Amino acid sequence: MEVSAELARRLGETRLLGNVGQPYLDYVTVPTAKKMEASINSIKWENTVLEARGDVTEFLSMHHHEADQRWNDFVWTAKALIGELIDPHLDALVKNGRASKSAAASMRFDFINILVIECYKEYTTSEFFDRELDIYLNGHVPCGWQGRYPNGGMIIY
Repeated sequence: MEVSAELARRLGETRLLGNVGQPYLDYVTVPTAKKMEASINSIKWENTVLEARGDVTEFLSMHHHEADQRWNDFVWTAKALIGELIDPHLDALVKNGRASKSAAASMRFDFINILVIECYKEYTTSEFFDRELDIYLNGHVPCGWQGRYPNGGMIIY
């Protein structure tokens, strides 16, 4: 179990926001950066992300307590990899006016979760964070939830 530098590299090499505003699969798509900003910074979306992460940590705590104890170590490693491989891209998005600092911070939080949860794939998976990874790798940003989690679906930009 370790944080995947390869996955962090793939995320860093992705054309972040490369396909925003375009339809992708069957996701509801917000059409503008302004709507994405409102959605990604909403309490509803933040709570949904935390609830999905809580599903993973609860399962680990109940069924794989020893492995769960490494969570914070994985977070520190993921933050370091993101700082090196992804933050320069997020900073460029902010500098070029394609994303606000708060949206970039939300994306960074997603990347930390994705990398850390990937460490536990031998114990559990998360459809939520698997979807987020796919959405990011395809040039979109997950930014909201339609319905009441876990029912419903992601909203993307």
